[in-house]
Amino acid sequence: MTAPCWAIVDIGSNTVMTLAVQGRGAGLAELAEWQTTTRLGQGVDASGRLDPAARRRTLEAIVDHLRHCRERCPRCVGLAVATSAARDARDGAEFLESCCEALGARPRLLSGDEEAAFTFRGIVSDLPPGRAVVHLDVGGSSSEATAGGTTAGCRSAESVRLGCVRIGERFELMDRPAPAAVGAARVAIRAALEPACRRLDPAPDPRSPLVVLSGGSATTYAAVSLGLERYEARRVHGWTGQTVDLAAAIARLCALTAAERGALPGLSPDRAPVLPAGLLILHEFLDLVGATAFRVSTRGLRFGLARALSAGDVEPTWVW
Repeated sequence: MTAPCWAIVDIGSNTVMTLAVQGRGAGLAELAEWQTTTRLGQGVDASGRLDPAARRRTLEAIVDHLRHCRERCPRCVGLAVATSAARDARDGAEFLESCCEALGARPRLLSGDEEAAFTFRGIVSDLPPGRAVVHLDVGGSSSEATAGGTTAGCRSAESVRLGCVRIGERFELMDRPAPAAVGAARVAIRAALEPACRRLDPAPDPRSPLVVLSGGSATTYAAVSLGLERYEARRVHGWTGQTVDLAAAIARLCALTAAERGALPGLSPDRAPVLPAGLLILHEFLDLVGATAFRVSTRGLRFGLARALSAGDVEPTWVW
């Protein structure tokens, strides 16, 4: 009998992403991944409510991903989660109920602390043992900062209301932003991140902590830096960059329109409007933790949840 798949549907503020894996623990192997930019968090920062068109796009993406997942995984145990946009919106609970028809059950709404802890579990899954780790994952509406160790686990987790959609909209960074807007965004990002960074508690390690970045802004930056015409996770995962080069990339991207950015190798038109905001968040974090270099990981929330699901640490949303 074919071994079951473990599938995670991550209903994010910018993107719906679904990961299918097989195996357990450290032996999890990725089978397939699907992602669709739906911008669920669009307008939530200003209105406090989910945009009806964004809701429809998100539900359509969930249905589409599950169709692909059924084709790939005839036997499947799955978990669907929602994050910051559904947490923050006044009609978030109503949206989660509307997901029931597609999923057969209501998605689990993760708290910011849960999102951060599960993300850390994914990040450290293939890092060297005994190392201290400091990490940031930038999403559409929130960013999760974590610290701990590859052996010690997560020691501190902070969820901050900063994301590439939220900041991009608030400071009008989507399409060739004015220098004053970029400066104002930096000040606001730093003010929000600084208290969280002070509370981060990496595991004791005589060496400097490994600084790891994840999320769509980080992986897209790696893909652009590599000049990938087509996204290749195996090349993006583990890619290392320099903070000074990231600062230069932000300046170049902010000088371009969204359409001009979207024509760059490695950068999709859907991601192009929100990338400058995401990279600003990453850069301010790196500056606050004193990091001159970093590595990018594709193993974030979904991989951490897959490890938890396969270990029986969380209840599934569906079984087929």
